[in-house]
Amino acid sequence: MSSFYQIDSRIENELEQFKQEIADYQAGEITERVFKALRVPRGIYQQREEQNYMVRVRIAGGGITPPQAQTLAGLAEEFIEEEPHITTRQDIQLQGLPGVKNLPEIIDRLKEVNLTAIGGGGNTVRNITNCPFSGGCSNELLPAAPAAVKLTEELVPREDSYEMPRKYKISFSGCRRDCAYAAYTDMGFIPKNKNGTLGYEAYAGGGLGAHSATGVKVFDFIEPAEVPYVAEGIKQFFREHGNYEDKHQARLRFVKQKYGVDKFRRLCREYVEKQHSKEEMNFQLPDLPAERPAVKEETPAVEDDWFKANVRSDKNGYYSVLIPIPRGDLPPAYFRKLSALSREHADNNIYTAQSQNFILKGVPGDRLKQVKEELSEIKPAYGQPLSPVKARACKGAATCKLGLCHSPNLSRAIDEKLQKTPVSSDGKQLKLFISGCPNSCGHHPLAQLGFHGIIRRNDDRAVPCYQVVAAGRLDHNLAGEIGVVPGYEVPELVADFLRDYQAEDAKDFNTYFKNGGQDKLEELVEEYASIPPFTEDRNYYYDWYAQEQFSLEKVGEGECGAGVISLIESDLKEARSQLKKAEKDRGDLKEALIATARALLVTRGEDADDPAEIFRLFQQHFLKTELISPEYKDLVETARVSDQLSEVSPEQVRELLKEVTDLYEAMDSSFNFPGETEETGESPAEDSAGDFDREKDLRGVECPINYVKAKLEMEQLQAGEILKIMVDDGEPIENVPPSLREDGHTILKQEKVEDYYELLVKKGA
Repeated sequence: MSSFYQIDSRIENELEQFKQEIADYQAGEITERVFKALRVPRGIYQQREEQNYMVRVRIAGGGITPPQAQTLAGLAEEFIEEEPHITTRQDIQLQGLPGVKNLPEIIDRLKEVNLTAIGGGGNTVRNITNCPFSGGCSNELLPAAPAAVKLTEELVPREDSYEMPRKYKISFSGCRRDCAYAAYTDMGFIPKNKNGTLGYEAYAGGGLGAHSATGVKVFDFIEPAEVPYVAEGIKQFFREHGNYEDKHQARLRFVKQKYGVDKFRRLCREYVEKQHSKEEMNFQLPDLPAERPAVKEETPAVEDDWFKANVRSDKNGYYSVLIPIPRGDLPPAYFRKLSALSREHADNNIYTAQSQNFILKGVPGDRLKQVKEELSEIKPAYGQPLSPVKARACKGAATCKLGLCHSPNLSRAIDEKLQKTPVSSDGKQLKLFISGCPNSCGHHPLAQLGFHGIIRRNDDRAVPCYQVVAAGRLDHNLAGEIGVVPGYEVPELVADFLRDYQAEDAKDFNTYFKNGGQDKLEELVEEYASIPPFTEDRNYYYDWYAQEQFSLEKVGEGECGAGVISLIESDLKEARSQLKKAEKDRGDLKEALIATARALLVTRGEDADDPAEIFRLFQQHFLKTELISPEYKDLVETARVSDQLSEVSPEQVRELLKEVTDLYEAMDSSFNFPGETEETGESPAEDSAGDFDREKDLRGVECPINYVKAKLEMEQLQAGEILKIMVDDGEPIENVPPSLREDGHTILKQEKVEDYYELLVKKGA
């Protein structure tokens, strides 16, 4: 068998379409912004360096077969400039792809071994994760990996799985310990034995991010056959009730927050019941591929520190071996060697773990010594016991545009510090998770000791710092904030905290933290929180192993422009969906018209929810200006004043939607349309100081509307003239300045005044 799951014909068609879109982009027929909207849901991200891309390959069930390992290693050697990376969602990222020229070949070669990046990014059903020891765990009640594979085959080919308000993440745990964090994701399943019958508890509305949350138990018990109805039903609930306008409030957990737990649970159940009436869904768990049966061996041939730290026994007498992959980065040659080792001594495959490590399963006890020796030959670290710190880190500023701090380098610095620091080997391990920003890709809310990157200013300079969090999953809670320390001091803090933890006579971390550990951590955070002046110690003003001083200029570009595109795409998709629904059910067409009229309003800096106001603004900005043909004047006026559109035909709505779509596709990167007449806007403000030519107060205006309004104001100026803008603290100040800078303008001044910021922006040529 060459793969764990088979690519559906619908996905194959999607891949062919994407290859054509890549060709159109290369030919200049698709703009950069439109291409971004097309490639991200297909798992293709641009990295921090211009025209440098990453391909996030979906690994269903976390399993990689020998042909797949050969293909991934080959692609890495031929086309990319960095080592393949294991993510905290069990994907494999091919990073450092220079340009898109070779993307079609990469797509084809992945498809040959049933691998794809489809759904690896964007507002889609993401990789469905599972307990990495599935099939090799003595506590497993239901096999988690086969369930993840089967649900992948069910959900991923569906067209509406790519038309979500935001990403939809699903996880399966195999036992009650919830090793796969099912209770902390959008949709999660934890097995349960109810009076001798095996099934699942189903959770929804959890998730990690800037506002992490624990899920709500929607069903106390469902049988396995119910899984697809629950996952698809709650997906449809999310699609209909999620926030399409503000991506920062768009995850399923914010729908839970909006409605409250009781109503959220009730609505989830109603949508699951609706799914039962829509279609019959078959859910029979497949067997994972195991081409090389092994001979059971109860007694291992090695019982040293490596065995105690890295090896698990399963209920059938076999063993699973965890291979520590530092920071999840794996040289292609090692990829091949580990795959060959599994063919020789294990179940033929290698498995990705959320810990960014690899796992071998089905190893007979009498092979363990040989496995250890061969792992050491591949790389000495692979045959060593796990570090007392079980660390994981997202890529952070190494590649991610959103990364603030270089989290992999901090992980490396911690490793080097601990190698120089005597620590005991009493078996106590510390789960330490690092994210480069608050978005939780490194799972810091689930850490015993966690860090996420933030920026602080000292001595009029930016300083890479980390928010310290602790006690994740203690009593089923997410990690709580302790304080902020500069990145330079984090390794010292970790070493001190680990020494204290290992010195205490506590049976586990929870006991330690409740009985003095929290006080110790707070003491350490206070001790290491200070930042000396730049002239006294420059180390604090550099990220770990960086050659250049840390700067806000190095932080990723603002996302406001991408936010505008996302809003437009969302409305156009909604319009198409509502039109299709109205034609099928002979229903009212007004919802399709509302989405059509609203789609481009964001480019004019308008944000309206009331249908009558949406149609009025559409008339003002697009019909009166004749950007859209005046022949639709009566149609839009009828929609504005009437709740019923019985006289309106689907053909009329479809034609208007096509004209709006065509206008969008003709839009340039400044949100201008062909033939557009420039409006004069407001008169320039009087300024006694004479240091700016125009002024705009954008306090209270949310992203990305504030950016669009600022952009429209900039269009009223001549090159070299200056606009003064007032924006709120938080997301606006984080996104608007870098977005304007990306447009070619210069930020002359950025100053905080009470609870907002004043900007002086010089218009570029």
